[in-house]
Formats: sequence, structure tokens, C-alpha cells
Amino acid sequence: MRLNQLIKELNKIYIKEKTPKWDNIGWQLDKPNKKEKIKNILLCLDLNNKAIDQAIKDSCNLIITHHPFIFGKRKQNYKDFYKLKIINKIKKNNIFVYSIHTNFDASKYGMNYNAAHNIFKNTKYKIVNSKNIHKEIIFEKEINIKDIIQNIKKINNIKHIMTNFDESKYNLNFKNVYICMGSGGFLVNLVPENSLIIVGDFKWNEIIKLTAQNSYILSIGHHYESIFNNIIKNQIQKINNNISIKTLTINDPIHII
Repeated sequence: MRLNQLIKELNKIYIKEKTPKWDNIGWQLDKPNKKEKIKNILLCLDLNNKAIDQAIKDSCNLIITHHPFIFGKRKQNYKDFYKLKIINKIKKNNIFVYSIHTNFDASKYGMNYNAAHNIFKNTKYKIVNSKNIHKEIIFEKEINIKDIIQNIKKINNIKHIMTNFDESKYNLNFKNVYICMGSGGFLVNLVPENSLIIVGDFKWNEIIKLTAQNSYILSIGHHYESIFNNIIKNQIQKINNNISIKTLTINDPIHII
């Protein structure tokens, strides 16, 4: 199968039009010619030296990442010494890199739908504004915030969640919740006051503003995004089950001590 054929099929599932202007999804560096065939594929969250070395070792000529490698103006990325070393490796080994980011987060077959299903699988709910990157979940009955916290910890196999409240708020119940398992900065001006937000992370100034709006934050880091590899792998196998797919798990570089 040709590289462009596969990407065309994936774009039917993860629609590029659902991507905000700031997000650099798609081909990260060079585009393959129309005749370029797939050898092997590597799936990973981020493009780094470990990913490139793994792709070379496994003879992969296509890497599909969740997070874009190139952000902002292309020329500025080429001035980044760390990125330049990776770019040179990619070009030398004729590897193509494609990113499926916020279009994955927004999709019914992507990040935030999956998170809602897993966190609230024993709760009756509906998703509204489903075309957005984030998802608003409305419960049939109110759900206790402590129960939500326990579900998140269990699913992600984590001991800690960063919040802007303490245990005195464990008696709070919510009828709805907003979910964005990546960076949630864009939510600050979208969600109403007194909201509950499950998010990958917020910046300090965003936390300050949301706290002032009496909103409650459950920030879990980017642990949940590791599902990207399995979901994309399953979608590719549905398209063509003969493609050899490798996956690379990049460990969370942040530790709590």
C-alpha cells in the first residue's frame, strides 16, 4: 500500500477540518511522492531520538505521531539544535512523519470520546457538542467528585492528580463535566463558571483564572494519551491488515517525588 493511500483513508476518520489553525497536523517535513510504498510503520506520541532510532532499526519509512514535531514557523524549528539533529536523521534515512493531533482528540474514534467511555462506563451519560475537541458530558444523575477521582486514578494507574481544591470539596456532586485529555488552555474562555474539568494540563495563569471562576480542575498529565498507539493501530489494520506496525511507548518524563 502507498503512504498517501493510507493517509487518505485515515483522514476520512480523523477529519483535518476539525483542527484549529494553530495545530500543525499532517506531514511534518517532506511529503512522499505518490508512488512511495509503505515498508513498516512506527506509532508514537512524540518524535524524538528514541523514536527515530527505533524506526531505523525496524525499517520503518513512516512514523505517525500524536503530537506535531513542527510548531510555528518552519524556519524557527530548523534553528532548534535538538530538532535539527532529528530532522537530519529523518532525511538521511528517507523517513516520512505524519501527525494526527487535535483531529484525533475530536474524533468519535479518538482521545476524548474514549476517555469519557472509560471513566464513566458505569454511569449513564450523553455527550453534547460532540464536534468540539473537548467533550461535555452530561450525566443522567449527579456524580460525586471523589468517585470521579477514584475512577481516573484506577484507569490511568496513577496515585496522584493535580487539583485546585482539597479534600473538603469531596462532597461536591456534578451533573456535567468537560473532558480534554491534552493541554486544555483553549477551554479557559469556553467553559462556564463552577465547571468541573478533566484535563491533561493547564498553564499557571489558566489555573488562576479558572480558580477565580470557581471551576474545579482534575489535571492528570498526559498519561491517557498513550492510548493513541492502540487506537491508530486498530484503525490501520481495518484499512489494510497486511501492514507491519510497530509501536513505541515514550515514558512520562515528569516524576513526583
